Amino acid sequence: MKHCCVPCCSNNSLKNKDVSFYRIPKDKTVRKRYYEVLKNDSLKIYSPNTRVCSVHFKGGRKEKWCDIPTIFPWSKESKERKPPKPRTSTLGERNSSVPCVQSKTARTSDVASESVSDVKLNVSTETVATQTENDNDTIVLYLRREVEQLKTEVRRCQETISELQVDKEKLQSENSVLRRQTDDMKAKKFGLEKFKDDDSAISFYTGFPDYECFKFCFDYFGESMPRITSIYRQKLSPINQFFMVMCKLRLGLLGKDLAERFDISTSRVSVIFQDWINMMYFELNEIDIWPSRELVDDTMPMCFKVKYPSTRVIIDATEIQMETPSSPDMQSVTFSTYKGRNTVKALVGITPSGAVSFVSDLYTGSISDNELTVLSELPSKLERGDAVMADKGFNIQDQLAARGAILNIPPFMPGGEQMSVEDVITTRNIASLRIHVERCMERIKNYHIFDRPIPVNMCGLANQMFYVCTVLTNFLPPLVPELHKGYIVYT
Repeated sequence: MKHCCVPCCSNNSLKNKDVSFYRIPKDKTVRKRYYEVLKNDSLKIYSPNTRVCSVHFKGGRKEKWCDIPTIFPWSKESKERKPPKPRTSTLGERNSSVPCVQSKTARTSDVASESVSDVKLNVSTETVATQTENDNDTIVLYLRREVEQLKTEVRRCQETISELQVDKEKLQSENSVLRRQTDDMKAKKFGLEKFKDDDSAISFYTGFPDYECFKFCFDYFGESMPRITSIYRQKLSPINQFFMVMCKLRLGLLGKDLAERFDISTSRVSVIFQDWINMMYFELNEIDIWPSRELVDDTMPMCFKVKYPSTRVIIDATEIQMETPSSPDMQSVTFSTYKGRNTVKALVGITPSGAVSFVSDLYTGSISDNELTVLSELPSKLERGDAVMADKGFNIQDQLAARGAILNIPPFMPGGEQMSVEDVITTRNIASLRIHVERCMERIKNYHIFDRPIPVNMCGLANQMFYVCTVLTNFLPPLVPELHKGYIVYT
């Protein structure tokens, strides 16, 4: 059913069959004019259901699409008064033969005509005044209704505002509770956010001395992370993945334990660990950790400069236990007579200042120290005049001599004879300096992932894990912090 949108107009298509209802044109200028003449602020001017009946158009119909309605209760045009008719003297003409009667009659007629005109004028004036009063009453009634509607709308808006204010306070209260709960959960949840402000905890869980070193290392690896899409497909953020990997290396935590701590599956722990270890290995392997001769001399402690100023590297071998392989051949080549179990073996070298400068690959535990040195290609890095400090087991004078380098090892005790005083002093001096490589080995073994035998299914990652852990020890404070004092020389 169609309704007229004009205020105080009750026409509709159901009871007014002879009335037409027109939509408001879409032209913006015409619509604006409609809005002005209809005087209805709540009018939905853009609605296709808003219509104006034909009663409000001149002639009772809309001739053109751009016609504007002009007939409203508050703008009804008053009828124009007809001009007075000219006075005629027909009676005088008809009785022209009687002048006296004519003049008398004419005067009487004029008086009567003037009286009638005055009566008509008064009636017309009264009618116009009455109609104007009616129009004013209609407008006042309409305005009163509008005012009442606005008051009702204002009250409704005030009630809505009050309700929204109550809802706002309730939501703010709930938000505060949720924030406290979130903070509590973050505090309880195992992750980097819980420990990043505690350097001792960072050192315990990751092996880095503080959070700044941890973040620096993560940022360095971050340049390669976009190439490993699987890192971004995990539930954990990349920095928490790195934290989890370091926890596994540092504390030797099992996959099930890490899965519970970080709220992920055990298989995800394995995938994340493998991806990160491989990436860290390849990134760290691109760094040339072998320092130049000049850099070694500049950072050499005074205790080396006094007796062994040509020392380029201090070397030692270390072994890591592995699970017994099922293959008899592998059992044979990995069995270490020194450790009495199946192991893998690596060669590590440090500078006189204590920084790791060389790490070999892992080899089977049955290999000798001499073979390990040759296979690691350490002699190829030496220059003429360099000196290598090692333990007695490294009988590699011939390999070093080919490069013009020398070997400093404790002297061997002659069979059945007592060592000379010079040999004792040399042994003490070398032992007091070579102890730093033993301390370096201790730092490597502080990554407790090597406490348990390496599982056979992780042997493919063993080489990468050992290299990463060894190089990361360079983030720790120097092994020889006092470079110019506090040294002991036996004479």
